Amino acid sequence: MAGVRENGEKVREFLLQGIVEKDPQLVTSAVRKFSISRQAVLKHVDRLKAQNAILVTGTKRKPIYELIPIQVVERDFLLQEGLEEHDVWEELVLPLINSLPANVLGIWIHAFTEMFNNAIDHSGGKSIHVRVTLSAQATEIQVSDDGIGIFKKIQGELDLQDERHALFELSKGKLTTDPKNHSGEGIFFTSRMLDRFEILAGGLFYVHRRDFNYDWLVGESRPQGGTLVTMALSNHSAMTSKKTFDQFSSKDGEYGFNKTVIPIALAQFGSDSLVSRSQAKRILVRADKFEHVVFNFSDVTSIGQAFADQIFRVYANEHPAIQLTPVNMNADVRQMVERAKAARQEEKAPKFSVIVTADGSSIEQVEAARHSFESTLLAALGFPKDVTPFLRAWANQQRGDTLTPLEAAQAAAWSTARTLGEIEGNAKLQNPNGTFTVRLLFGGKSNAPAADISG
Repeated sequence: MAGVRENGEKVREFLLQGIVEKDPQLVTSAVRKFSISRQAVLKHVDRLKAQNAILVTGTKRKPIYELIPIQVVERDFLLQEGLEEHDVWEELVLPLINSLPANVLGIWIHAFTEMFNNAIDHSGGKSIHVRVTLSAQATEIQVSDDGIGIFKKIQGELDLQDERHALFELSKGKLTTDPKNHSGEGIFFTSRMLDRFEILAGGLFYVHRRDFNYDWLVGESRPQGGTLVTMALSNHSAMTSKKTFDQFSSKDGEYGFNKTVIPIALAQFGSDSLVSRSQAKRILVRADKFEHVVFNFSDVTSIGQAFADQIFRVYANEHPAIQLTPVNMNADVRQMVERAKAARQEEKAPKFSVIVTADGSSIEQVEAARHSFESTLLAALGFPKDVTPFLRAWANQQRGDTLTPLEAAQAAAWSTARTLGEIEGNAKLQNPNGTFTVRLLFGGKSNAPAADISG
């Protein structure tokens, strides 16, 4: 169903563009472009008429299509007691856009009320200006105030390094200077519901666009007071609020905000390269508030070994329950990330060595048997960090000792695992003559516990 709606959005955008370009064969062009029936195209024309996006005059045989002129409303509101975002929505915004599809209206009521409420609660200014621009293709809403500026306020309230640091933290979500009354989710989700979301405050310009695939762009602007938020969305968008919330819930069927995307490029202040552990630690601030953290490396050309190690080995070891996912890496970045991950896996590997002896077999065959036994054994045990408890429980069972339920389960697991390992190892020896023996040396010490298997 979603695919049908998205295709419908493309058809309507094509029709609108065709009207702008005065295509004399508008409907026929759409039929050819999308390989759909003339009747289907005309249904999209009727929908655009119902949304007050276009005017259709002339005759049935020779219709004339025109765009409805752009409509603009704007007003100033004094920041005083009793000012409510929902009242402004119903009084000023809704009457202009109430003919838009239900899913689009659902996004706009969320986006507008969140941003207007932010200005009421956080700006510290005296007034808010709202401007709504409706065209046939899209709607743009601006909310501006004359307060301190959002980035400066966050920096001061949370004692951050500078305004850029505030901007970076804002991009992660779950950031608020008033946790009693705000969850810190408003700007994060609003920006992802829209086609374009911008914040201009102080000397920083903060942009999120859907077609940039979660890229965040920062550019210098002329310093100014207050905050200007600009939001834009296609009037024919197939996006819904639910789709946006689902994108950042890492568990199916649950709607908790437990997943975030961190734009790594935003952490590069000026010409700084991402090489140090301190830079990585700054990126990881508040990452522990999420269950799944996606690191977006778009526009990042290189990172240092210490930077990658701090995130993908040190932090990963300290927070094993958090899923860390790097995306959009070039070859150089991927090499550093994989190196850090490999170091972590090496640390997790059980510290023991396997020695195999088998009469009548070649060195190559014995090595193949050793590798096969080891990998099968670990797989059967579930890749534990330490196999010693399994072996100790099994040895105690052989002596007839009384075992706890856990030890009995460990002994049974070891017995099964070593039998599977023996079968796999023997298969690699190709008719050995005599005995097949495996010894496990722990920590490289010959006097450590050992296991012998004969077959």
